[in-house]
Amino acid sequence: MGKHTLDGAVEVDVTSITATFGALAPRIEGVGRDRVLTFSKPTVAAPMVAVQFKFKTAGNTSSFMFGVKQICTPTEYQGLYAGLKDIDGSISLETKGFNGSRFLDVATTSLTVLFDGNNFSTGAAAVARHAPFYSESPSLVARPGIEVELGIVDHPGGTFRLELQNGATDRPNFLDRVKMSSEFVTALVAARFDASGRAVSHTPVEGVRWRIQSFARINWSGNNASVERPLHQTTKIEELQTISPDSEFNIFRNVSLTTADCIAQKFNDGLFSARGEFERQDFNKPTGRLTTIGLSRGVIYIQVPVIAN
Repeated sequence: MGKHTLDGAVEVDVTSITATFGALAPRIEGVGRDRVLTFSKPTVAAPMVAVQFKFKTAGNTSSFMFGVKQICTPTEYQGLYAGLKDIDGSISLETKGFNGSRFLDVATTSLTVLFDGNNFSTGAAAVARHAPFYSESPSLVARPGIEVELGIVDHPGGTFRLELQNGATDRPNFLDRVKMSSEFVTALVAARFDASGRAVSHTPVEGVRWRIQSFARINWSGNNASVERPLHQTTKIEELQTISPDSEFNIFRNVSLTTADCIAQKFNDGLFSARGEFERQDFNKPTGRLTTIGLSRGVIYIQVPVIAN
């Protein structure tokens, strides 16, 4: 926390950053073949993540407004399915096209419905008037010298079907384990506007870097499924007291990003595309060989005839 100088000799004094991080065990929902393992939004009021910035300004702030932006960097995402026997094969659902890339993150609570009641992708296009800011458009700091507060809450998660049909073997495969991880940076950003109201610059002031790690193994007893070794936890990595123009987080300065660039839209497009290709297969004609489906939009299904040792 400290003082930062913007264009026009405007000064921003970040007086405090409060960040809280929580955990929520994944759970199985639904019945029969419609059962899912979900890491999605909590059933309680407490959020997984809450970040609040308190700050004061000095100088002529008439051309500046302030908001919170967030970026997401997926690092791992896999749902592994296995058959009852080795000859039934296996399926790996992965996001190889996303891992290690930085994406704008926008609060899904304010987006058009991209996922159905089970959190499966719908192919819809997102609309969020506050983008590229996380949950609210930049708000004016009306009186320099008066402390104000801006913040966000977040509930990152995901949902996986418990059963998929393997097109390489024409046999059902059952969810064995899920492993996901992502890093996030939540930043206070000063947006400068010209006389026509057009944003000419976004300057990240300070931020919080954090991660989420998720894991679950499914124990099958006949047709009954239970969760073993559950993990769905957010933790703080560090506070970023400066975010320089040449830093790895320079994406915050991009004023042209829209809702179409956000991670929720990217995941929705990728999952919907790969899922559509996967479900259009002719399961009456098993391939008998390894097949890959998708990846053009970041998501891939890998079907294996025999589980690798």
